[in-house]
Amino acid sequence: MLNTNAHVHVFTADQSPEIQFYYLLWNVFETKLCRSGIKLPWPLPVLHLRLEDLARYSCGVRLGLRLAVLLNLVPKDFDDSLVGLVRTIEAMTHASATDIQHTLGMPGGPEQISGRTFLRSLMGRLAASEARHEPYPFSAVLAALVHDLYALHRAGQGSATAVSQQSLLEAFYAPDDGKARYKRAVLLTVNFDCAFQGLDRYGLAKTPDISFAEQVADVAKIATDPAVAKKLAELAGHAVDVRPFLCVDPRYQPEGGLDAWVKERVSLDMGPFKGLKVYPPMGFNPAELRTILLWCKEQSIPVTSHCSMGGAGIRGLDKTEDFADPTRWTVLLDEMCEQGGPGVFRLNLAHFSDLTRSLDKEAAKTWSDEIIAMMEKYQDSGQVEIYSDLGYCVVGPDDWPVFEHNVLRLRSSQLDRWVLFGSDWWNYLPDYTDEAAYVEQLRLASEREGLFDHALLNDNAEWFLGLKGKGPRPHAPSRRSPAIAV
Repeated sequence: MLNTNAHVHVFTADQSPEIQFYYLLWNVFETKLCRSGIKLPWPLPVLHLRLEDLARYSCGVRLGLRLAVLLNLVPKDFDDSLVGLVRTIEAMTHASATDIQHTLGMPGGPEQISGRTFLRSLMGRLAASEARHEPYPFSAVLAALVHDLYALHRAGQGSATAVSQQSLLEAFYAPDDGKARYKRAVLLTVNFDCAFQGLDRYGLAKTPDISFAEQVADVAKIATDPAVAKKLAELAGHAVDVRPFLCVDPRYQPEGGLDAWVKERVSLDMGPFKGLKVYPPMGFNPAELRTILLWCKEQSIPVTSHCSMGGAGIRGLDKTEDFADPTRWTVLLDEMCEQGGPGVFRLNLAHFSDLTRSLDKEAAKTWSDEIIAMMEKYQDSGQVEIYSDLGYCVVGPDDWPVFEHNVLRLRSSQLDRWVLFGSDWWNYLPDYTDEAAYVEQLRLASEREGLFDHALLNDNAEWFLGLKGKGPRPHAPSRRSPAIAV
């Protein structure tokens, strides 16, 4: 897939606070036990554990986990997620895979990674937590695991092999089977300095050891250092266009002010940063960035915003406000259309907010449907363009019919011209062991088969990134509807 770009999050344990590991563990349980469910023997139905019950470790959760362990009903993809989890933590930290497995209750080699073994160990920890009358024992046990994993990282910080953003990006392009071959890498920064403020999570550290300013300097070097470009070209087998996006958070106020700080670093022509990354669920409304976003519109600077109900900052019991709700953007977008003026505001509402759910079959609108409505509303405005990417789009076998249905809806209305491919590598590793597996589950591995046209995905990316100019994208030529009825 040389003709498409990849959105790549890369950050080390030193650049991400301890509490981020807490959300990483939560992700595995939410995706595999809450969403996929525990398949009971026929004719009993699939048991789906509710996220809020899992957080509180209710009676239903106790029963579900015990049945999964005693009757060996743990989903196979839960095992695969644990393999990815171990690999993620190993790459982000100075801890070895062996020590990570031992901490998670799965001693032995890679072949010993087992969801059943992990849950059996977890049940023992939960029993001890309940005996101590700790509130929310499931959350407390996960927090204790995080403490232990971080202790492994700190104990190995004298390792000869440094973990850096550059080393992680090189791992993305390493020449092993299953690794990436993209010609563009949109390197997304995340500002953890202000993240998770106000959350009381069992004493978990909320700020990173390496500041966001240091992270920005590291990423700028990756994008401008000829030696880095040469190394990536050697690994990928072709030149790699690294296009970093600068994370903006209204609570982050560097010397001279946030607006001036951004304008010094972001430019389509000069760089080193080629766009902005916004992460509202960290605890702010995107409207708080109004002035800098209006400047992005004038300069046609692309903006990627987290837009899914998962992710850091709203996990477990803390989902009190939906800061990532796409409709929070509409007032500002309407203002841009009314004012007119130069440039076009290109907004990528990332992750397509769970495209495996359908407006047509549910009473309440989903965020993916809101995104589709926004694509339709603004596509002819000449002032605002709404894109959405397939980054961290986890489509299980049971989800595929709805996912296919929604993609065909996009194709039939020619809204697929606003779809981007973005692997969100790093964050999906707990679900897929490598890039090839992620691409395969979206049925994107072949350019001749699948739901998406690769040439169109590439064209979409070039327009979003401003590679085809700063003006609005021309109207789409009419084309035949898909052969499969929607």
